[in-house]
Amino acid sequence: MALKPCPDCGTSVSSSAITCPKCGRNLAAYRSHWWALAILAVMVAAADFSLSTPAQAQQIYRCVGLDGHTTFSQQACPGGVTGEEVSAHNAPPSNGRDHIPYGDTSVLPPPRERTASRVNVVGGGHRCSNLSSQEIRTATVQKRALIGMTTTQMVKALGPPLRVNTSSHGSTQWVYPGRLYIYTEGGCVVSWN
Repeated sequence: MALKPCPDCGTSVSSSAITCPKCGRNLAAYRSHWWALAILAVMVAAADFSLSTPAQAQQIYRCVGLDGHTTFSQQACPGGVTGEEVSAHNAPPSNGRDHIPYGDTSVLPPPRERTASRVNVVGGGHRCSNLSSQEIRTATVQKRALIGMTTTQMVKALGPPLRVNTSSHGSTQWVYPGRLYIYTEGGCVVSWN
């Protein structure tokens, strides 16, 4: 094991020691700190190098087969196939400039006229009242039912009931915990108690 000086007091300390025996400095944290800095320095240097060196043009071969089929390859054309060497350069999106300019919108076609159309909401059920979607969302978040909600909206707000009692004249009673009874007709909440 090699001996290295403590960064605080200069005492010779084993390179595998966790703390300095004289001053108590945490050497493990010190070593991990320097490793992190070394790794960071290497990453910064690599990023700087990759950004500062321009892209090199790649040598490409354009090969035309006996059947007239054209193929591009990084290797020379195989025997019996005519080909030529082409230089390809993949320029960065900004063409080496510091910023990418906005596109030219003058070449775009004019916007289409929008015709008024009716929007159908799938899965929303029918509307029972003039409750706004904001009122329904608020009631759902607050876990309460509103007169005028659909039964689907009520189940989203309160969850499934303990039981549903159906009367002979078409109305239903939805029984919830806490002695909450909600009455519906035709899929709409009409009252509660």
